[in-house]
Amino acid sequence: KIWNAHRGLIEISFSVQGETGHSSNPKSGKSAIGGIISALNDIQKQLPNFDDKVLGKPTMNIAYLRAGLNLGGKVGEILLGKQGNNIADFAEAVVEVRTTKTNLGAKQVIEWIRKSLDKKGLLLMEFSVRHDLGSLCTSSQELELVEKAVEAVAGAAEYLDLDNSMYGDGQLIWEKFKIPIAYLGPKGANEHAVDEWVDTDSLKKLRDIYSNIIKKYCQP
Repeated sequence: KIWNAHRGLIEISFSVQGETGHSSNPKSGKSAIGGIISALNDIQKQLPNFDDKVLGKPTMNIAYLRAGLNLGGKVGEILLGKQGNNIADFAEAVVEVRTTKTNLGAKQVIEWIRKSLDKKGLLLMEFSVRHDLGSLCTSSQELELVEKAVEAVAGAAEYLDLDNSMYGDGQLIWEKFKIPIAYLGPKGANEHAVDEWVDTDSLKKLRDIYSNIIKKYCQP
């Protein structure tokens, strides 16, 4: 099946500084854990504003979370306690957003985090952006040559279901050259797992499809 569109990927690491206090009196401190939860909830509330007709809804994933009372003795050392009776003054997280609109990027997500923390009197200590990659959408009208090549071998040209689509590096090519991008590969399953597999018969079909695409494209 032809894969012609996918969501983008934002990945941000950030840490939050609060103020410790006695757990019997929540007002005696500012919980970094509560702040980071509120910030992540605020991101989730904003995402429906960036729905796309083709790619659907953006999604969020919390990939990493660590928090507690910072017991670090050296400057810059983070050593977290695991006992109660205190308000946690430190938290850090890695959040992913799978975007559908090109106007949503890491800068906007960081601003949401900062505003959410400001409301609670918490400090965004530091942050880093690992990925800030946009979405991709190539219309079927731009892929007629690919459709014909698939039809010639497989009998029909079908498109991959775009629900929960992952990111693909083809977006980087589109961003650089602004040319039609589509993915086409063999049948298989269990991606990134130890028992990942590919159907060998579909590899032969794929060879013939690509051969047809090259011949059609290179015709004078």
